Amino acid sequence: MPKSIQIKHSSVISDLSTWHMLTLDDFTRYNQSMKNANRAIIESVYSVIEKQSGQVTTRHIEREIGLDIVTVRYAIKYLTKERKIQRVKGLGTNKIEFYYKVC
Repeated sequence: MPKSIQIKHSSVISDLSTWHMLTLDDFTRYNQSMKNANRAIIESVYSVIEKQSGQVTTRHIEREIGLDIVTVRYAIKYLTKERKIQRVKGLGTNKIEFYYKVC
């Protein structure tokens, strides 16, 4: 495995191009920062579920935290897999909804 990778970035003018050296340290730093960001999102979703255990839906979590549905679903999927929360089926105002509660 190479110790460094060269990535070519071209500017608006096609004649000018620059080369940037990215090392494996750069990739590991990036991966670590992404893991920390994901961890913060998961913890914020868990705290919302913990506050309103058994009465919170995905829509409530989206509104309270201000994240998009994909991110909230990722956090819920992770927390369910880790068995920290549980999905409970219940009756909503117009239909059957799923609520989340802390195990």
